[in-house]
Amino acid sequence: MIRAVLFDYGGTLVRPLRPWEEAKPAAVAAPYNLLRRRGLEASFSEYMRFNDSIFEMYTELDEQTGSDTPDIVKYREIVAAFFPNRPKAWRERVAISADNVFWDAFAANFVLQKGARRCLAELRSKKLKQAVVSNHHNEEALYKHLTKLGLKSYFSPIIVSSRVGFRKPDLRIFAMCLSTLRVHAPEAVFVGDSMQYDVEGAKRAGMTTILIGDDGRSYKRSKPDFTVASLSEVPEIVSSL
Repeated sequence: MIRAVLFDYGGTLVRPLRPWEEAKPAAVAAPYNLLRRRGLEASFSEYMRFNDSIFEMYTELDEQTGSDTPDIVKYREIVAAFFPNRPKAWRERVAISADNVFWDAFAANFVLQKGARRCLAELRSKKLKQAVVSNHHNEEALYKHLTKLGLKSYFSPIIVSSRVGFRKPDLRIFAMCLSTLRVHAPEAVFVGDSMQYDVEGAKRAGMTTILIGDDGRSYKRSKPDFTVASLSEVPEIVSSL
């Protein structure tokens, strides 16, 4: 009997309006403009090159360690590099502000996935526990976006990789969520849009898996138990298990 449904966040509960490469300039411009107001003299192209070098460095590190470094760590380095003579407390405040405005701009490119609200309401009506397990670099930004969309109250817990120190498909992040929910893996369903991070990880953790859409990967090591085009299909599948 299923007692809990766990969801990925990006690509599952929300979807992008535009591809990242199209949305990136506006998102990166938000912290750049904030830093310009604080006295930054570098051009946008200079800033973007340095920004990319910092983020790429941490992306490589995260791949090696299986973690997600919080973005505030990166913005501390960026602010320190451009404002080396400012007081540490000032740099920390500005780094936090830069991190937040980036994520506000980033989140503006994401809208609620079709069928999401109906899906969550139906699962709640069935007295099922619901949770989010997300590979995300800013925990507060995730909470803020879920709150803005009116979804946060559906989920407890919300497990964020940058907070716990490991990310999907690491079995520990799934186990942490299941332990908090006080349910066993066979009693849970995981819904996500990634074969690598969501389906393969959740299946190895022992859960039933539902893939929304098709991430284009061939099912070499495993395949989802179910594939859906819309979240509105999820409650019926869960009821059948």
